[in-house]
Amino acid sequence: MREVHAAREVVVSAGTINSPQLLELSGIGQPDRLRNLGTDVCHALPGVGENLRDHYAPRTRWSIGRKGITFNDRGRGLGLVHQALRYALLRQGMLAMVGAPMRAFVRSREGLEAPDVMLGWVPMLTEPGPKGPRISPPIRRDLLRAPDATGE
Repeated sequence: MREVHAAREVVVSAGTINSPQLLELSGIGQPDRLRNLGTDVCHALPGVGENLRDHYAPRTRWSIGRKGITFNDRGRGLGLVHQALRYALLRQGMLAMVGAPMRAFVRSREGLEAPDVMLGWVPMLTEPGPKGPRISPPIRRDLLRAPDATGE
């Protein structure tokens, strides 16, 4: 174990799941939980690790038979130049759109007073590339990413 001292504030960030864990390992969190884990309490902060809401991110792809109508087609080569000019001159086109332009708020089951699920559609897909995200090739496949954690 290493001890580090700081003369000013320190920002602790390790992502949605790991930040609460890092805080708790450092002795910051709910005192009862920390003591039960054998961790000395440095600072009582009851909200650490609570109300985590992970989400499903299903991704689907469809094979489109015609060229030039999808955002993936329009975002390549001369189509991208055209979209960039449309945005620069008119503030229109796919570069002026929000990330997920289609949204729906629905109830996942009967009896709920308000919607508890938000659905969003993105009209193009990207995937990791060697120099950052790149537009996905037109391959048909369905992906589902299940949540890694829920609750506390």
